[in-house]
Amino acid sequence: MAALGPKAVLAQSVNETTTLIVPTKIRAHVGAEITLLATVKSGSGASNPTGSITFKHANGTIIGTAPLSVTSDAAMVAPGAQTCVLKLDRTVACWGTNEYGELGLGHTTNQREPQIVSALSDVAQIAVGLGHTCALKMGGSVFCWGWNIYGQLGLGHTAKQSSPQRVPGIDNAKSVAVGENHTCVVKTDFSVACWGYNIKGTLGLGDTVNRSTPQTVPGLTNVADISASDHTCARLKDGTVRCWGWNSWGQLGIDKASEQENYQQTVPGLTNVVAIATGTNHTCSLNADATVHCWGSIEAGLDPQRGHRTPQPVPALTHVRSLVAANDHACALNAIGKVLCWGYNGYGSIGGTEHSRSAPTEVTGLADVVAVSTGGLQTCVLKADATIACWGRIEVGERVGEDTVRRFPVQVASPALMSARATLAIQSLPVGSHEIYAHYPGADSFLASDSIAVKVDVTAK
Repeated sequence: MAALGPKAVLAQSVNETTTLIVPTKIRAHVGAEITLLATVKSGSGASNPTGSITFKHANGTIIGTAPLSVTSDAAMVAPGAQTCVLKLDRTVACWGTNEYGELGLGHTTNQREPQIVSALSDVAQIAVGLGHTCALKMGGSVFCWGWNIYGQLGLGHTAKQSSPQRVPGIDNAKSVAVGENHTCVVKTDFSVACWGYNIKGTLGLGDTVNRSTPQTVPGLTNVADISASDHTCARLKDGTVRCWGWNSWGQLGIDKASEQENYQQTVPGLTNVVAIATGTNHTCSLNADATVHCWGSIEAGLDPQRGHRTPQPVPALTHVRSLVAANDHACALNAIGKVLCWGYNGYGSIGGTEHSRSAPTEVTGLADVVAVSTGGLQTCVLKADATIACWGRIEVGERVGEDTVRRFPVQVASPALMSARATLAIQSLPVGSHEIYAHYPGADSFLASDSIAVKVDVTAK
């Protein structure tokens, strides 16, 4: 009989980790408390590391040890058929429909769970459209991916892309806005560039020719921010608004019965606007006195029988802090943290019963909301504890049950939207320059890793 080999051991998958420490440079007086924060990331993103972090001096001396705690870390959420979250560490996680590669994962398989977009880091803003997604990086460059039939990725061609691609010629953007099939950026010189679908004049170039590369919008200067849907509106630094593109429901606010305007038009009567939001057939402005005006289609929170071609006050809204719009609905966040939505509700986009509402109505079941966002047929909020909750038609990203319609907020919980962190407060460092790094020794299936050292300069009082 043949000899038996060694006892079989079940294979266990291992996860590489990355350890980060912030801030990267510290100056403090001797005796002052210094707080160090270390984050450990799993390479797979499927789960979060466990165990503890050891903070060490560059010479190997142990300064202290702190346990890892897994917490939510969403900083911004951009919902739609695909939903993306910007995390506190400036990485991005996306889920939902992925027919055109709009999740940025390098393939076109739909995802029910949030997935880390590994090709992205150092992201400042994320924006989603009908089938494409764009990210603004901290340095001012813009990356786009997904559907590209109209050139909305800005790459000089119309081939779809399943991973983030840098937009040539854009290196000084300060914000990005993604419409249904076009993209615009506001640059640091307060000019605007747009590209993509232009049959309805949405690029503001004076014609109806699609563009696959960024084009400067002529005559548009001193722009503070921009919003895009099937039309485009810019808020200028002086508080006025200019709009262009599709105008079938009066969504440009210019009191003209034209189907579209290919060049920017000043919206009359608006002088103190602090934010602008565009839906498919309507537009809303947030004013300096925290009130709201809307214009456009019947679902814009105004007269339920007809649209309005000029800005009209929404009387039920006061003390508004932020304002968003998408498709045929809109939502506002007020000063006491309540979210009020109105418009079409066939898919639960405004929360509550299936009935559409022309008057802003509070979304129940929410607390500690710090930001609201909406896109497609979905609405999401960011809470003070860095968690997110969403409602409406959640496409393939639904997390509870079989139905894709959520009429009340549902928290989105996933390892990809959380991080393992350890915090250490110290007061014992002597005067001088110190280099401190965080060491993760590994635990369970997670491998060990070290952070880059942070420089700490301690001075005498």
